[in-house]
Amino acid sequence: MKQLKVFFLSLLLLASGAAQARTPVPVIEHQAVPVTAGSGKSLSAEEVCQAARSAAVSRNWSISHQKEAGMTAAYSWNGNKHTIMVNITCSPESYSLTYRDSINMKYRMVEGVPNIHPHYNRFVGELKQAIQNNLQNL
Repeated sequence: MKQLKVFFLSLLLLASGAAQARTPVPVIEHQAVPVTAGSGKSLSAEEVCQAARSAAVSRNWSISHQKEAGMTAAYSWNGNKHTIMVNITCSPESYSLTYRDSINMKYRMVEGVPNIHPHYNRFVGELKQAIQNNLQNL
């Protein structure tokens, strides 16, 4: 029985180490994502930005550098040990989420392609989905 406990403990430690040492993947940029309001009406760039701002804040992203057609959003976790930042640009027809900066996310260029920890793509993808949901409610 003791050997079984040691085996499972070893397996757990191995799995947690693998989770920490994930290999960086290419950064996914969300360029010119089409804007579709749930009501079918046309939206202004400000309305699109408001939907993005609201989505970001509801998911615990902080907003800075707001300008007429965009903003910068940052998300930190693990006691601010990790941070990702994206530029959000808005127009009546589309919005974009593009990499701005990061802290402790293994960002590097690999053969001319930006790579980063897979959590970046996950969190930005979740933000994109939250923006889409907000737009559907307009």
